[in-house]
Amino acid sequence: FRMGEYIGQNEAEKRIFRLCGQDESRHLGFGVMHLKYVLENEPWRREEIHCYLDKIEGVLMTGPSEDPVSAALFEALAILMGGGKNNFDKGIQMSMAVQRKRVNEYMHRLQVAGLGDRRQRMHPLLRPFLDSPKN
Repeated sequence: FRMGEYIGQNEAEKRIFRLCGQDESRHLGFGVMHLKYVLENEPWRREEIHCYLDKIEGVLMTGPSEDPVSAALFEALAILMGGGKNNFDKGIQMSMAVQRKRVNEYMHRLQVAGLGDRRQRMHPLLRPFLDSPKN
């Protein structure tokens, strides 16, 4: 939804994406609290949860080099985010900034849920997007 807000062509589109993002954040909050509950009440499931995260992070990191559809989508979004094909590099930079924010928010949610140790297990292609841990 954040990406949609960036590429929205007018204020109405941007507002729709912003409101959708707010709604989705409520779902994420519920999920984080549920995960925290599971870890606190069924600690033996910790490794199981890490295995699920290993799988999904691997799927998420299947990128443009492995999939022509992903490549086309990535290029289209970079063009839209940059404001046209002449600003492709700007769009790539914006896309990378969104990815950095996404990965850091993901890590923050995992820490809140009690999976701060995920930082060490995170998919190697996601790790470069992580900011240094705050002490």
